[in-house]
Amino acid sequence: MKQNSLSTNIRTRIFKSPFLLPSPQGEGLGVRFLSFCLVLSTVFAVDETLANGVVSAKYFWFYGAMGVTALFSLLAYGCRRTACKFYPADVLLTLFTCFVLAVNYFVYGNTFSTKWVLLVQLLLLFVYFRIALQDKTLRFYITVFFVLTGLVEAVWGLRQLYGFTPSYHNLFKLTGSFFNSGPYSGYLAVVAPLALHAMLKDAVFFKRKFFIGFLPHYLRFTVSIFAFAGIVLVLPASMSRAAWIATVVGCGFVLSLYYLQKNHVRDSLIRQRKKVILFLFIGVVLLACGVKGM
Repeated sequence: MKQNSLSTNIRTRIFKSPFLLPSPQGEGLGVRFLSFCLVLSTVFAVDETLANGVVSAKYFWFYGAMGVTALFSLLAYGCRRTACKFYPADVLLTLFTCFVLAVNYFVYGNTFSTKWVLLVQLLLLFVYFRIALQDKTLRFYITVFFVLTGLVEAVWGLRQLYGFTPSYHNLFKLTGSFFNSGPYSGYLAVVAPLALHAMLKDAVFFKRKFFIGFLPHYLRFTVSIFAFAGIVLVLPASMSRAAWIATVVGCGFVLSLYYLQKNHVRDSLIRQRKKVILFLFIGVVLLACGVKGM
């Protein structure tokens, strides 16, 4: 019997909230999700009572959030014996971190610095994310929250543009929750491709008959489309060419992957691969000439 919605087999695989899963798995997922939300909320940390409170508050918040995330990640890994696959990129990143620390210690004589602590914590955060993102449900909701932070930052920037909220730099009208427009526009450039990917992936659920099990996808699509629209509105005002280029390249990559998954597009590119390679070569040459002339 044909149905307007997805098959029953696929329906059973619909994402459920990590807070509603049966114990003990649901408790573990919910706590880990909240701990990662704390880390991703670092961008919002601002405390004007501190010296350079926009930056200092983010340091303190990140240190505390990393402690909570480390605790719950290690507990979840130890209790559930979560398997984790390692790839060459993981080894290279670890070796790179060790190389940087060794050079700073033996060559430059830097025994301890804030940059050391941040570098090690970022490596640990990468490991925690690598383990956590193997869980499909956790990956889904972390993506939603990350895109949501981009939406909040976009609204924050729009309020600054129209004078409703003060910026945190005397020379820049648009800073979001950051100290200047550089990292702010860079953050939006990171969120935009992810929001576009979520929109393209979840758009198919609106072509089906309404089903309560699709609510997580409706939520992610709604958050993503508002976040992407907000970023498109506010990013040009940041006057950051690097962020513009990063956003265009990232969104172009997402679109290319999306349409290459369609069989007729892939088959057409394979048949015309010589022309595709030629056009790509010309594009790279023109881009190189343009960058050199800037």
